[in-house]
Amino acid sequence: MTNIDNILSSDILPLVTKPGRYLGNEIHVKKKDWSKVDIAVALVYPDLYELGMSHIGLEILYHILNRQPRIVAERVFAPWIDMEKELRERQLPLFSLENKRPLNKFDIVGITMQYELHYTNILNILDMGNIPLESGSRSDKDPIVIAGGPVAFNPEPMAAFFDAFVLGDGEEVAIEIADKVASLKKTGANRQEILTHLARIDGVYVPRFYREVEGTFTTLTPATDGVAERIRARSIPFLDAGNYPRQPLVPLIETTHDRLAIEIMRGCTRGCRFCNAGSIYRPVRERSVHDVISQAVDGIRKTGYHEISLLSLSTSDHSQLPALLSRLATSFAGRHVNISFPSLRAETFTREMARHAKAVRKSGITLAPEAGSERLRKVINKTNTNEDLIQAVTIAFEEGWKVVKLYFMIGHPEETDDDILGIASLVTEVARIARRNGGKSVNVSISPFVPKAHTPFQWAGQNSVAEFERKIELLRSNIRGNIVNMSWRNPQVSILECVLGRGDRRLSAVIRTAFENGAKFDAWTDQFRFDVWQHAFELHGIDMRQYTGPIDLDCPLPWDIVDKGITRSFLKREYRRALQAEETEDCRLTSCHACGMMEHLQCQEIIHKTRKKLQPTDSPPADSTAFGRSKKFNRPKADLSVQNVRLHYSKKGDIRFTSHLDMTRMFERAFLRAGIKLAYSQGFNPHAKMAFGPPLPIGYTSDAEYMDVQLFRERLSGLKILINHQLPDGVQVHDAKIMFGKQESLVSAIKRADYLVTLIKPFDQSFLHDKITQAMESSEIWVQRERKQDTIELDIRPFLREMRIGDTPSQIYISARIDNGRSLRVGELLSHMLAYSDREIALSMVHRIALLSQREDTWISPMEATA
Repeated sequence: MTNIDNILSSDILPLVTKPGRYLGNEIHVKKKDWSKVDIAVALVYPDLYELGMSHIGLEILYHILNRQPRIVAERVFAPWIDMEKELRERQLPLFSLENKRPLNKFDIVGITMQYELHYTNILNILDMGNIPLESGSRSDKDPIVIAGGPVAFNPEPMAAFFDAFVLGDGEEVAIEIADKVASLKKTGANRQEILTHLARIDGVYVPRFYREVEGTFTTLTPATDGVAERIRARSIPFLDAGNYPRQPLVPLIETTHDRLAIEIMRGCTRGCRFCNAGSIYRPVRERSVHDVISQAVDGIRKTGYHEISLLSLSTSDHSQLPALLSRLATSFAGRHVNISFPSLRAETFTREMARHAKAVRKSGITLAPEAGSERLRKVINKTNTNEDLIQAVTIAFEEGWKVVKLYFMIGHPEETDDDILGIASLVTEVARIARRNGGKSVNVSISPFVPKAHTPFQWAGQNSVAEFERKIELLRSNIRGNIVNMSWRNPQVSILECVLGRGDRRLSAVIRTAFENGAKFDAWTDQFRFDVWQHAFELHGIDMRQYTGPIDLDCPLPWDIVDKGITRSFLKREYRRALQAEETEDCRLTSCHACGMMEHLQCQEIIHKTRKKLQPTDSPPADSTAFGRSKKFNRPKADLSVQNVRLHYSKKGDIRFTSHLDMTRMFERAFLRAGIKLAYSQGFNPHAKMAFGPPLPIGYTSDAEYMDVQLFRERLSGLKILINHQLPDGVQVHDAKIMFGKQESLVSAIKRADYLVTLIKPFDQSFLHDKITQAMESSEIWVQRERKQDTIELDIRPFLREMRIGDTPSQIYISARIDNGRSLRVGELLSHMLAYSDREIALSMVHRIALLSQREDTWISPMEATA
């Protein structure tokens, strides 16, 4: 273990929320020997672990870099506030998860710019990693700091803080950059020489080689020879199956999207005029059914996930979706694997999609009408009708869904109050359909419109905070239905997003000032401080309204340095069509609209071929089984009889920082990776038939944990080996027994728990002996127990069976009674007896040495109780 490892485990992780964020102990994690590589790359996601581990772009880069023998890539995430406090107090640097290396020890620090409100987090990460914030202040010893991701398409607000930006698809250019930096470092090249070479790589923008030109906005011109006037974004021609990991990382704590994510298509040609992603990810590239199925089968087998998420900007636009759904249904028949569609269009949602998605569980369906009237949908080029939405939600509720979520945007160009009232009317009708078909909830999410770079609406103005608030109140007062739950985004957040998204280099100073004044985690509602940002703008004499107001069509723009391929003339034409409420049809379904990307292979196919208009269908094509084996080879084998098995396992080391719920998911996935078939409950949301003994609090270790599981297996031989091979370090199954006949549940059977507590400091033996005697002789021990909703007074003395000094002066042995899962908490006893603070309790090591059942007057282990 490194020094950071030791300090983390003993002194820091016991004190922070969700310590599992900082362990780096995922299934399939890559930990390379730094002495055997040429270059080290830190992949940074500037938000919490749970969000970063749900980002497929980070997963792809982690895979393609680490498959190169001479490159090591490790992950870094933004620490939460409590973790930052602990690190700063100890003057410890921010570190990578895999090998706990300080951020400034990497050769390259690659940061994902996913969202404008991550900007202050990025500065905080650099500061905590002991890297100078501004590029011009870094020496040859500092890492090369590079940004990529969708927000990098307007790099100017963060230009002062990055050495380089990668624009567009990163799969190929990431390797090119790593190889170039590695080769230059071997020659002893300095920082300026390295950046000069990087600037010659297609898709790489180095801000220091461009000077500012003053105007309405600060724009750019080359300041040195040999650099391009505009940087053309990278675009890979095909979605290579080799770029997607077959053994993706499986976190041991719950993440935001806790499932197997599979990209099935990149790009969108629908042309929604507000959508930045629809512009910057063009052209459309689809993956074949064969590639997706192959990744899905491998991924489920090697992760143990129960859900596959088909990712794209518009999943239902995949041209082979019926065949894909049919193959997925066949491949995972009887295996309790759910298929989810994060991005659906109302007009293409069919009963066939509904039936495939409901095969296992029906958690809810999300649709995005975006506007409340068909006129306004023509303005934004969201080409669906009210009838499309009504039909989609009717299908969903009739097919058994209980929850529908609807996304709307307010503040679009040309919007009137009638459009707002149209949203209320649509939501009220959806609620009526829900009630008629047994629906439980209609969740409505409202987002204020934000004009985005590289879209036809990049010149549009944004509503003021007061106007957004007026429209939200108008909507709230007109929505009917007691099953409707409406939420909305803070308009101040949207204003700041607009300013940062359309900003120029002058905003770098504002961002730094906001950070220095305490702004961070701006994307989190409880952390966002608009007043800090307002003050920063005032200090630098910049009016936010300069960036939120309408922009003249001929005005140079800060992001003109970036050439995505879509021409300015096309965007202007689309903006003018929007003002006339004229639709532009999908080029894949009609003909090329000359957006500027015609040289791409996919666009050439549109130009030179007559494309059939894709029609949604309620049944797969007749030849859909041609994609692989026919169904007769996929019949499930006859199930063996269900066996009830009790397992005894231990939990030690840093795995102690995972919760009880994390452990249940961990075991279920381990069984599935081991190829052990579990029995599942019936009903709306099937779950594995597993039951655990009394939950072990986060931070405790144990020699005596037990679980009951129902599984299909002819015999137990090899079970321990199979399951232990799939469990993470620190968890080990020691014994497994079949339970015959009806058995008492673990919660009911376990009557006693024994603990060995190692205190953070030794006490005088006589003092400790007196305290123990006093507690044992007390008739009552009243403590305050905090619960989710309240705090109660509780007498824990009936649960205290025995207590004595352990083998060393700093150890206490505690034996506690358990009554149907109810017992004392060790921390409560330490607080009462020794006046320990919460911090001292957290830093004490608690080890559970036994869980016991009672047979007459004899204490036995739960394994013996199965006899």
